[in-house]
Amino acid sequence: MENFINHLWQFIQSAASPVATRLDYAWNNGIWGHEIKGAMLLCIYLVVAFLLRRPFAWMVVTWLHHISRRVSDDWLNGQIVMALRGPIRALPIWMGVALSNEALHLQPRQEAIADHVVTSLGAGILFWAFLVVLRPWSKQLMRLEGKLTRPMISWMAKGLRVVVVIIAFAAILNIWGIQIGPILTGLGLLGAAVALGAQDLFKNLIAGVMILTERRFDLGDWILVENVVEGDVERIGFRSTLVRRLDNAAVYVPNTKLADDAVINISRMKQRRIMWTIGVEYRASLAKIEAITVDIRAYIAANPDFVAMDKTRSFVGLDKFSDTAIDLLVVCFTNKVRWADYVEVKAALANEVKRTLERHGVNFAAASKNVSVANAADVTAMVAGTMGAAAAG
Repeated sequence: MENFINHLWQFIQSAASPVATRLDYAWNNGIWGHEIKGAMLLCIYLVVAFLLRRPFAWMVVTWLHHISRRVSDDWLNGQIVMALRGPIRALPIWMGVALSNEALHLQPRQEAIADHVVTSLGAGILFWAFLVVLRPWSKQLMRLEGKLTRPMISWMAKGLRVVVVIIAFAAILNIWGIQIGPILTGLGLLGAAVALGAQDLFKNLIAGVMILTERRFDLGDWILVENVVEGDVERIGFRSTLVRRLDNAAVYVPNTKLADDAVINISRMKQRRIMWTIGVEYRASLAKIEAITVDIRAYIAANPDFVAMDKTRSFVGLDKFSDTAIDLLVVCFTNKVRWADYVEVKAALANEVKRTLERHGVNFAAASKNVSVANAADVTAMVAGTMGAAAAG
């Protein structure tokens, strides 16, 4: 048994010897020109950086919170610190990649490429921090809403983000030694060609700026453009404005339509008018008609949803004598501007008018036609002929 074990161990040594020799050679000389020790250090650096990114971010954010509280109690400082958590978490990864670059001992050409990658990664994290800081800072611009509209502030914030992205792109290209001047020249020629073919786009863009500067309407306003659209403004974009109609359909209106045509901003009305013509039967007496008008005036005067009649051009009374009815004219104004509130006030007033007529025993006039007969005998003969034809059929 002992001899068998000795023979087995000698066999294992003889079989493993070539593998051990190769492993020892690879450890000392590397594989394809790269040391195994450097690759292992790379993996260790990246794993440690990945594991430390959350604790590192927590420590840095806590320290920045402490500093911001000592400097100022403004809520903006806290928002900026919280927004920086993402870029701060990426810093350990960037440091791990930088240390790995030193540990690999690359060839000069490969080392130059790796240096560009590390520098580009650092620049990307820096500009990422600028982008995330712009979001809470743009909320701070809402304090200027009295001077600037909310869509204009949103446009400014988007424009700043675009500028940061362009600068970041240019900086990374510069890191890789790519000249920006020829690219800008080419983009200028391309922009001129695009401008010739996209005149409508620029017209709508300019019209959008005019809408915002003139403050024709704001988000949430109910607008009416004759033969175009009526609805609630949901978004004012660079090219078009989204208007939500009463049937909940989304209508994208080109900004030129809203800049050139007359826009009725219903939301900015101080009051809305209700104007009705109510026809009652001719059998209604003058006393009942006067009593009806008095009751309707009293209802309007007592209801806080209506504007005082002496402050507006309101009227409730007999208007004219039409062919089939005595027409009463009701003109009043409500301070409910929003459509939903406005129709509720109209419905309540209509119910009150109906109850008032019923209370005084007066009916609405029905549409009718009077037929004059010149010769009764001819009519009798015509009716008899029609009935005979029906019986024969």
